[in-house]
Parts: sequence; structure tokens; C-alpha cells
Amino acid sequence: MDRNTPLYDTSLSNEARAKWLVSQMTVEEKFSWFSLRVRNDRLGIIASTCGGEGAHGVQARAGQGELYPPTPTTSFTQPIGMAATFDRDLIRKAGDVTGKESRAFGNAVGKGGHGRLAPTVDLCRDPRWGRNEEGYGEDPYLTGKMASAYIAGMQDEHNYDGTPLAPGARGDRVRTAAVLKHFYANNQEYRRAYDSFDISDKVKYDYELESFRYCAQEGHAEGVMTSYNEINHLPAMLNHEVQDILKDQWGIQYAMTDGGDFLQTVNFHHYFESHAETLAEGVKAGVDAMLDNPVEVVKAAKEAYERGLITEAEMDKSITCTVVELIRQGTFDPEDPYAELDMADVGTDEAKRISLEMSKASNVLLKNENGFLPFSKEDDIALIGFVGNNWYMDWYAGKPTYSVTLKAGLEKKMHRTIPYESGQTLFRFKAGNKYIGASRPARIPWGTPDPGPAELVLVDKAEDALVFEQLNWGCGSNFLYAPEFRKYATVGPDGKISLASDEPFTFTVMENFTIGKADAVRTPCPRNANCVELTEYWNDEACDVKLYCFGNRNVYLESGKLKTDPLVRRKPESNTKEGGNVLEAWAGSEKEATALTVEIVSDGIARAKELAKKAKKVIVALGCNPVMNAKEEIDRSTIEMIPLQEKLLEAVYETNPNVAVVLITNYPYAVNWMQEHVPAILMNATGSQDLGNGLASAIFGEANPAGRLPMTWYRSDADLPPMEDYDLINHPRTYRYFDKPVLYPFGYGLSYSAFSYSGLKVEKQNGGLRVSVNVKNTGAVTGDEVAQLYIRRVSPSKTVHPLRRLIGFERLHSLIPGQSAEAVFTVNPCDLEIYMEDAGKKVIEPGQYLVYAGGSCLDERIAAEIEL
Repeated sequence: MDRNTPLYDTSLSNEARAKWLVSQMTVEEKFSWFSLRVRNDRLGIIASTCGGEGAHGVQARAGQGELYPPTPTTSFTQPIGMAATFDRDLIRKAGDVTGKESRAFGNAVGKGGHGRLAPTVDLCRDPRWGRNEEGYGEDPYLTGKMASAYIAGMQDEHNYDGTPLAPGARGDRVRTAAVLKHFYANNQEYRRAYDSFDISDKVKYDYELESFRYCAQEGHAEGVMTSYNEINHLPAMLNHEVQDILKDQWGIQYAMTDGGDFLQTVNFHHYFESHAETLAEGVKAGVDAMLDNPVEVVKAAKEAYERGLITEAEMDKSITCTVVELIRQGTFDPEDPYAELDMADVGTDEAKRISLEMSKASNVLLKNENGFLPFSKEDDIALIGFVGNNWYMDWYAGKPTYSVTLKAGLEKKMHRTIPYESGQTLFRFKAGNKYIGASRPARIPWGTPDPGPAELVLVDKAEDALVFEQLNWGCGSNFLYAPEFRKYATVGPDGKISLASDEPFTFTVMENFTIGKADAVRTPCPRNANCVELTEYWNDEACDVKLYCFGNRNVYLESGKLKTDPLVRRKPESNTKEGGNVLEAWAGSEKEATALTVEIVSDGIARAKELAKKAKKVIVALGCNPVMNAKEEIDRSTIEMIPLQEKLLEAVYETNPNVAVVLITNYPYAVNWMQEHVPAILMNATGSQDLGNGLASAIFGEANPAGRLPMTWYRSDADLPPMEDYDLINHPRTYRYFDKPVLYPFGYGLSYSAFSYSGLKVEKQNGGLRVSVNVKNTGAVTGDEVAQLYIRRVSPSKTVHPLRRLIGFERLHSLIPGQSAEAVFTVNPCDLEIYMEDAGKKVIEPGQYLVYAGGSCLDERIAAEIEL
């Protein structure tokens, strides 16, 4: 387009420039503007508001339909781990790296827009939710403040003419736009594409909306993505609160649907009979872009207009929002202040420094009996557990510039090889008087044509059988790795089982085999199609077993081969577009699973015990794989610790009780036995390219752990109501409402040092509070302390108040022994408000309150009452 037009005239307001462009479009051309990517050849415009994911770094890898090869970018700790730092300045720096690398990548590849689908600010109200790793914890205040800091770093909000921003003011340009996910009540993966969740006004305003409010009003997030689910029987993309609250009240600029949700409104929700109705109502609700098949979106827009379901003025209003957002991203500016950013600005030394700092800061010390940690680098230490020698990528991560396992991190510090044992059992399958082997040798002579992946077939002799390593992730989920082939067994859509996978990493993990005891049966109410839910799973014993795989399919022998049925949908509307997380969605198998006998070749736990005997101290690495059992489309069925991993730990502890557990996990486990027995437990989340470096720094005392839990760790599944029950007030969940004993409370975390609190001062200020407290390092080593401020109501109330709620936090850095520092908290009026049903709004309810400061939500070591 001619640059001598109002669109490129920066003396005009963003809205005036946008309206001019809209005025130049024909009605027919406007229909294409409701897709995420827009192309108008007549006007010379190719544009998009979004360039991909950015949860903990830029996702610039192949695997989700990208048009470019994988490009390494800086990968930080998962958001749930970044939240554990309680450090707004540090996460802002991580956001800055993400925003800078996103812009640099966009400049280099010239595809996509300068926006990222991040952060996820859905609250982690239930530890079983599959996407807890993407969130910032169970508390709306912590989530809102930490995510707002990440947004501020990403967006680098400024004014085009260079005039400085007044405190709290919005700029007219951003470097990389942040899109909040997912508005709202998005906390269950099972049947997520069509289930409705009942949300009372009380829960909505006191809990569900708060993180979005903070991120919109304080973080100045540019956009929002709606959720898949229904809210009180209304599909989220049709919810007029997008326009009425997010845009009109809180300043969100534009909105989009979640991927595929536009078509799902008809296909899965069955809310409308035509996509034209969906588009018309979605646009009226405030949604500007349909992240779905662009051909269908254009067709629906055209039909909606021709049927009179939407007016041209209503289309213009929405398109103007999109154009304004493009202007705010600098798409139509004559000069781009970020034009010089290129791939040399990705993975810089500064980015690596921040990555390492984040990894260290997110370590949470759960137990440290008698100062068992830190270890000396000269100690006689062994490492046990395959989690310690692996680095796992999550679905929304980028390909890291490098990745450091725990084992590598320890060895880097120790300057020697650490004795290591995976604890994985080696075994083979026997079928009657035959064995399961491979259809071809592992090594093919040079010059021989590639015969393709080896299939699993019957062989006569044990020495010809395949030997597998078992990687057990709990709930019966297993990877079968064949070391001789260096491949994982995987299932093709045709039912063929072969050694064809280098790494289990797809949206639906076809390398996942459910292995159950031969006499186990399916559970009556399954919720997870990624594995077949059984009454009893196999945990590496020598016994008879049966195998199952994704799609409710049995694994059986036929014509001398181990195989299953082709993957067949029972009916398309019974599952989501990504593959289906409802077991009944799949046709399954008519043939019974074949019973196979497990023969142990080498007992992994026995090997681990032998190594533990030889060492003075043992590190046992346990934890999760972020694409197994808890991820998008898959909720956990239990919070219990992975049985085989706990079995390994108990055996090692029995042999040598000098055990420190390193727990690498993105969600809480009920680690009751672990807490009762082992001397020390250190945990961190997955995702960081510096994971091993950060953990090793804590293990050897170079970094004093000071991370705090952003979620409650419950004692058992019995503590939790059904996942689909969102009434966390009347059926208590989270530290705000749960009143029973827990394993670890929200905000909990230990240190190698100790801290005292004194001099709490609580004063009224500007309708809110100003609170200060002195924190002193009373220990023997330098460390950080996360001072947390809570409030709870003392006097009777007309409504239900939380038992306690976070209203401030400050990470005090590097306090040397004997040093004191003052933590100062500014509590705004909105932080003190509560939803009053009789008034139909949030207010500060007059009455007596207790304000207290400490090291967790249950730590009331210093408190003061105040009347509000």
C-alpha cells in the first residue's frame, strides 16, 4: 500500500489510522479479517497479530505446523516454576528476553505477527489439571502480579514519539503483544470442548476473573484468548464479558478464540446450527479473530452478512480493533525501533545469565532435616533415577539453545563423573513358548537399502528377543525403549507397532503403552483416552501382563506380529479436534489383548540398591515427563506419587538412608512417605535449559534455595472434590478455602538459613494499606527470604471471606547473616475488595481484619488487627 496515506501517518491517532484503512475495504474484503492471518492483495496487506506461543520463552520449533525449521531460543523454567520465585523483577527480565527474541525471530523469518499466546493466567485451582505447568499457581494475586511482570517485560510498552510514560499509563506501541489465555473457567481437560462449568458470581468475581483483571489493568496485556469450555452453558467465545468487561472496563485491545473453537461451537457444543451464527454472535461478544480454518471463517462471515446476522458497522468495529492492534505492534509505522533485532539477539549471554538465575531462584526446598543439604563437592555421592539423566521438553516450549540434565549439572560442579544408575528394569516379553523380537536386525550392513522400522514379531529363542527398558510414568503409562535399536516402540494409525520413534513428543503420544496385570479390567468411568484406565497396573514385576494403547485399543498377536486395530473414531462430535480425550470417542478393539509374560533380564531396583550401598550419600531423582499424564487434553487421575518411582526410592532408602530426593515436577504429588522418611527434598519444575545447573547450585550450596510453592500440596485424593466442581468456596479447594491439614501449604519453602520478622506496621493509605516489616537473617549463610503478607477477616460478615488471602509479597535478596531489610507492601483498595451478593459488586466490607506477615500462608508469626 502507498505509504503516503493516513494509515502510515503517525501524527494521527491509532484509531483514526485504523478507521481509514477499514474505510478503504470493500465488504467482500472485510470477511477475511476475522481470521488470524490476513491477506489483501489489492491493498497490499499481509498481516497477523500473533506469531505463536511464548509461555516460558519463544516457541520457534517445528511440530505445530510452523512454516520454518526449528530455531533454538532461550527456554526458561515452566511458568509454574517461575511463579515459585515470587520475584517480579526476575520474571520481568525473562519476559524481556522472550519479547526481544520473539521480535528478532519475527524479523528473521518474516512470518506471523509480533504477538505471543502468553501468559496463561487460568488459576490452578486443582492439582490434577493437566495444564498446571502453564499457569502461575492457585492464587489470583500471585498469578496477576507475576504474569503482569512477565507481560511488562515482553511488551516493552512505549510511545512512538518517545515521550515518557506516566506511571500506570498505557503506551501506544508494544514490542511483542501478550495474549492472555484462556478466558475463563478453563481448568479441566476432560471434555473441555463442550462441557459447561457452573460459575457463581461469587466465585467469578472473587477468584476466576481476578488474574485477568490484574493482567489487563496493571500488566496492560494487549489481547485475550477465549477458552474452549462453556460457562454456565454459554460457549466462552460467545461470552459478552469479553466486550463488556475485558475491553470496555479493563482495556484489552483485541480478542481471539482458542484453536479450532470457532467450528466447535456448532460441531461439539451444538449451540448454533450454522457457523455464520457463531461468527456473528462471537463478533458481537467482542471476539475479533477466529483461530480456525480460514476458508470456513470467511465463508461464515460472508453468510452472516448476507443473512443479516451481522451489520457492516459491527464488522467494522471488530476489524478496527485488529488494525489498531497491528498499529500498536508497529506493523504500519514508517520506522521500526526493533528492525535491527535479528537472530544474533537470540540466546545471548545475558539471556543465558537470566535463564540460570531463574533456574536457581525457582528451587524449592521442601525438607532439610538436620541440615542434610547442602552437600560438599568432595562428598562420595551417587545419582539414581532416570529423571536425573534426561531433559524433557513440554508442548509449548521452544527448542532450547542447550539443555542441562541434573547429572550434567552435578558433574560440571564436581569436575568428575558421578556414579549413576537409572533404576530402569530391563525385560523381555514371552508369548507362550515364543518371545517378542524384531522383524529385522538392529544394524543394517552399509549400502543395504533402508528396510524401514522394525516391527514386533514372534521369535523362537530368548536370546533373539527384544530387550526393553521400562519408563513408567504412573497410571499404567509406559514407554518401551529398545536400547539395541535406540528406538521407542510406537503405534501407527494403521495399528502397526514398530520401533520407529527417536523421542516421544507428539500432541498425542503414540509411544505410550498402558501395561496392566493380565487379570486387570477397565475402570467403569474412564476419563483419559491417552491411556486405558485399569484396576491394576504393572510395576516391573515378573508376571503376566496385557498391553493397551491410545484410542481404547487392545494389543494382541496376529499372524506372528504384535499389533492393534487401526485408530477409528466412533463419531466425530464426541471428541475434540486434537484427537479426543474421551475414551468413548474411539471404536477400540474387538479382539482381546494377548497375555504376555514379563521376564526380567536385569532388575533396575536391584542395581540401584547395589550402587546405593557403595556411596556415602545418594541423590534420587524423581518426577514427571511434561507430555505424559498431565498436559493439554489430559488431566491427572490422581495426585499420588508415581508408584514405581516411590518403590525405587523406598528400596534405595532401605539400603542407604542418607538420601536427598530431587523432585522435578510441574505439579504437586502426595509424597507422604517421602516427607516422613528421607532427610531432604529439593524440587523444581521442568522447562529450563539450565535445569541441571540450577539444581546442582542448590545441592552444593552455591545458591541458597528460596523458592516458594505457588500451589497447595494436599495429602491425598480424598482431599479434593470432583474436578468439574468449580465451587471452591462451598467445596473447599486452594489455601484460601481449604481448612484441613495439608502436606505443604501455599507459599511454603525452606532455606539453608533462617529469618526472623519484627516491627510490623500497618497504616491506611489512599483507600488501601501501607504495610512494612523488618526481616533479619538469623542463620549462618547468606540467603533470600520471600516475605509474604496475608489478610483475613475477624469480625462477622454478610458474605464468605477466604480463610486467608495473599495481598503482598517481596523477595529480599542476598541477606548476609545478621543483616536486616525492610519489606514494604503497598496494598491497593482492589486487593482488599470482596464480592457482596446483596450489592452485586466488589467492595471493601467494613469490619475488623487481621494482617500478618511470614514465610507461608500459615505462618502468622507477626500480626496486627486493623479496622477497614
